[in-house]
Amino acid sequence: MNITIEWATVEDMQATQEAHIKSIQKICCKDYSAEQIRVWSDVQYTSEHFNKSITQDFYKVVRHKKSIHGFIHAGVHSDGKTGEIYGFYLTTALKGQGVGRRMIELALDHLKSKTLERIILSATLTAKPFYEHMGFKATGPMETECVRGASIECYKMEMVL
Repeated sequence: MNITIEWATVEDMQATQEAHIKSIQKICCKDYSAEQIRVWSDVQYTSEHFNKSITQDFYKVVRHKKSIHGFIHAGVHSDGKTGEIYGFYLTTALKGQGVGRRMIELALDHLKSKTLERIILSATLTAKPFYEHMGFKATGPMETECVRGASIECYKMEMVL
């Protein structure tokens, strides 16, 4: 099927941003209002932040037919005990093909190699069932986070190691 998961490079910034936006607009739209999607998907990457993320954190992109169709971004908190999946997005072109599971497994393997106590994330309504299937548990009731000015309902989740 010609799908690869590789380390992100500086040259991937624009295509990664576009995949991020497509994922929000096409996948999350079933669980959020048009206004939430409009504001939330106003993703504007900066070179400084993207470069820092790809050089200091676990940041991989998925390619299909030479185009980027998603990414996973994870890292370790300064306490040295907590890992976090900061972002994970796929376009509809790869949804339901096992690519998401593989990307999460790669990030989990990386984080588990750091001898952490737990891995946390903030799951959208759309992604919560997937993360539960991957072994994460909600740590409380649904919350609302402000993401680029949009109030997004989500669940704080964790995997205790």
